[in-house]
Amino acid sequence: MAIIFVGSSLSDVSEISDSPAVSTTTAHLDTNVVEGISIPGNTDHSFGITFDSQSEIWLSFHMRWAAVAGGPKQGIQFKAGVTELFRFNGHSNSGNSALSYHNGTSLQTNVVTGGDYAGVHRVDIHIKMADTGGIFEVYKDGVLDINLSSITTDTLRTAATGLDRITFSTYSLGSTTFSAIVIATEDTRGFKVVQQLPSGAGATSQWSGAYTSLDETGINDGDSISSSVIGEVSTFAFPAIPTDFDTSAWAVKAVVAGLRVVATPEEDIDVAGVVRTASTNYETAALDAKPAYNGRQAIWEVNPNTATEWTYTDASAAQVGVKTVA
Repeated sequence: MAIIFVGSSLSDVSEISDSPAVSTTTAHLDTNVVEGISIPGNTDHSFGITFDSQSEIWLSFHMRWAAVAGGPKQGIQFKAGVTELFRFNGHSNSGNSALSYHNGTSLQTNVVTGGDYAGVHRVDIHIKMADTGGIFEVYKDGVLDINLSSITTDTLRTAATGLDRITFSTYSLGSTTFSAIVIATEDTRGFKVVQQLPSGAGATSQWSGAYTSLDETGINDGDSISSSVIGEVSTFAFPAIPTDFDTSAWAVKAVVAGLRVVATPEEDIDVAGVVRTASTNYETAALDAKPAYNGRQAIWEVNPNTATEWTYTDASAAQVGVKTVA
């Protein structure tokens, strides 16, 4: 079981088309996040997330749909490369949500319908690719709403054996805001995302620039930190996790650093994520920083100091940052 992606910002995602907007309207977002991604009602506006191919995934997100007559139709597209294999529409031509799937020849659209997703909702989508026992199901606010099994349980219809990207877009009119996005290989229905911005300098500040270059919402590539020296580290302090989660009912599944990074092609340099816990820095493998700005993630599912699950106390005290690597 693994956490593949956690994010709630444009700076987290790896594919952006025609500039979706940043939303900081609290009523449109999940609790405990500071921003979301708003997509205007235009098929050219979208964002995507790429990852290593998976035959079974869960996708969780908080969605606010601004209902407009005749639209929009939120299109969550699950792909293998450029081929769309599955799609969830929050609003189909019939007025309800709908599922589409690839039958080996073409995408069969809106083959089964569910409830309407106008307003604000938590959505969890589960896909398993298999000849028999395949799954494509959607949970709306924790309750199963749509299930492809009434049509087929054969979800392995093409040569592709796994999914490696998800695209979020809006068709027709209106707009949709997404926040608290999680991709995992385990059930996400009990997950919550706590998103925080840096609140101060950490133990090491070797890159040029301060935490004040990183503590805003949205994307501002002119306000950043930088380093051209291999091995330089900067870490940053963050607010404590809300005390609501300091109970036995909750466990910390992962500490995740969302990074928007770039290095020019001629530079022999990349970036690693760094987490500082128990007065020690731990770094990830190199995260490719070339050739243009892109979202990268450093994910620690266990405390690297103890090699066990994060505690609330250790996760709250952890500093997160970056290191230049060859």
